[in-house]
Amino acid sequence: MFLHLDDAALAMARTAQKDAKSESVKSLAAAVISERSGDIEKLRATYQKQYGQAPPAWPGPQGGQGMHGQGMMAGPGMMMGGAGSMMGAGDAYQMMMTGGRSNWWGAADPDEGFVPALMRVDAMEIAMATLGFSSNDTGTKDLARRVASSRTRELSSLAGMVK
Repeated sequence: MFLHLDDAALAMARTAQKDAKSESVKSLAAAVISERSGDIEKLRATYQKQYGQAPPAWPGPQGGQGMHGQGMMAGPGMMMGGAGSMMGAGDAYQMMMTGGRSNWWGAADPDEGFVPALMRVDAMEIAMATLGFSSNDTGTKDLARRVASSRTRELSSLAGMVK
């Protein structure tokens, strides 16, 4: 799941870097691209080492997994995806699957919408990381701590940027 959230943040940052007018948003997007690209490489390598294969792709709603299927956080009334969801059905799916500008921006343009959208992703990663705190696997626990720490710092910084 971390991998897919990092992919979403990376896709949003690339769109923001390309389309934003604000230099501060472009700078933030560049930092996110740099950090998340490294995180994605590490996560893929860790998965490959642990399971002997590349991480699976994030299937869409037709695949019965992901945000709208029977995956980890899907279904009616759950945190992400499904009817009555906290984030909204299209919101979660489009953020995770397309990376292009859509209703997940929360605004008409990346100058206003990128920071709140990135805050959502960071909050989801922090929530996922807390699940790893109780793991018996040292690597999982260390990863969870690192992600929680990094995203908490970023989230705190982003809070100061919200208009």
